[in-house]
Amino acid sequence: MKKILVVVALSFTLLLGLAFGATGIMNDKTLASTEEVRENILSVKGEGIVKIKPDVAYVNIGVESQNKVSQNAQKDNAKKMDAVIKSLKEKGIKEDEIKTISYNISPIMQYNENTRKSEITGYKVENQVQVTINDITKVGNIIDTVSGKGANLIRNIIFGTTKQDEYYNQALQLAAKNAKGKADALAKAVGVTVSKPLRVIENSYGGYTMLKADTSFRNMNAKEFSVETPISSGELEIRASVNIEYKY
Repeated sequence: MKKILVVVALSFTLLLGLAFGATGIMNDKTLASTEEVRENILSVKGEGIVKIKPDVAYVNIGVESQNKVSQNAQKDNAKKMDAVIKSLKEKGIKEDEIKTISYNISPIMQYNENTRKSEITGYKVENQVQVTINDITKVGNIIDTVSGKGANLIRNIIFGTTKQDEYYNQALQLAAKNAKGKADALAKAVGVTVSKPLRVIENSYGGYTMLKADTSFRNMNAKEFSVETPISSGELEIRASVNIEYKY
């Protein structure tokens, strides 16, 4: 009986050892396989830039009115704003290209030395619209026109493009080509050849940056403009970036 138990124990120990040995071999193979995959991947970042001329402008145009009586300030503001919007439409701006972005009525406070308190001396009404101008050559002329109709707030002259997706896709293609060029150069340097991409990751989001634009008129009152107001549209820079992994 003892001999049988000893034989069983030895058999179990032998099987256990084989199992651990097999597991160790599998782990070694898995580790080697993982290391091999890691060692055979070349990762590069590509960037693409497209520079274009803007084809649309966005301008915030508004009227600020002040009066001791709130209702009078509102009436004066409404009258001038109506004249401003009418002049915009006469310049070819459509109804859906004029969007109200703010309308505020606020008290005008002044400190009284006698009472040592701040008192309301009047009211200020401010009405602003964002205007989309599809012909950017008319921006200066439109600013001068609305200024003559009572607009005394001209802010945030921003130039953009109506073909942003089209240009961004072009930038993405350039970024992919840039990444492939880097991968080929690196592969050649180390004496290997890359195959088709294993993974492509888009890093950018499709925005654009203004280049060489004249922004000196931003956040200035309309009275500071002169006829005809010179506006420089500059350039737009659309960037794209990708990360691409190649196996070699």
